Amino acid sequence: MFGISMGELVLILLAAFIVVGPGRLPGLARMLGRFIRHARKALRDLSDAVEDAESPDKTGGPGGSLVEDLREAGRAARNLEDGLKEKL
Repeated sequence: MFGISMGELVLILLAAFIVVGPGRLPGLARMLGRFIRHARKALRDLSDAVEDAESPDKTGGPGGSLVEDLREAGRAARNLEDGLKEKL
């Protein structure tokens, strides 16, 4: 997993437990999970928009243009950034 051995992973988790504390660790894990989920969705949306733009037989998505798809992906990225700033 990411080139990290089991011993290194345990050491990282132990350090996080000491630094963050046992009370805030579950909340931090949830926030990290949400961040990863939103980042994957934004990346998937952007990837879909680029694929639609490269495909000559498509018009840029259902009911919209490529420009609108890219604007929507940008808004999603900004919302993700704002949400992270709010949490931190």
